[in-house]
Amino acid sequence: MHAEDVVVRARVLSPQENLQVAGADLTAHDIQPVWVEVENGSGQELILLQSGADPEYFSPLEVSWSLHRFGGGSNNAAIDDYLQSVAFRRGAIPAGTTRSGLLFTNPHRSNKLLNIDLLGEYRFIPFTL
Repeated sequence: MHAEDVVVRARVLSPQENLQVAGADLTAHDIQPVWVEVENGSGQELILLQSGADPEYFSPLEVSWSLHRFGGGSNNAAIDDYLQSVAFRRGAIPAGTTRSGLLFTNPHRSNKLLNIDLLGEYRFIPFTL
């Protein structure tokens, strides 16, 4: 979708893509990863409000915890690091840049309604996908 010089793209990952991107089928843990890309063509920094996409979204560390094994040590730490690296990074999206990553949401079994809310200085740009 496109609004006010900002483009947002999103896609729910299939179970096979979960294995490729997240390293596990997260749907088996009742987590639905959604790949989101924000192309900020506006003249100011924007922040993606992750709670707008799902008020009960999962942080990358909550997701990785569900994949931890007892006594996993360094393997568990590697899972933590990896999921944080593929997650949509929090913080400002500078003007003229593109940021993408995974949002970890609650599952919807059929069509998924996704709200992406972007906040700038004196601006609120909502998207519904």
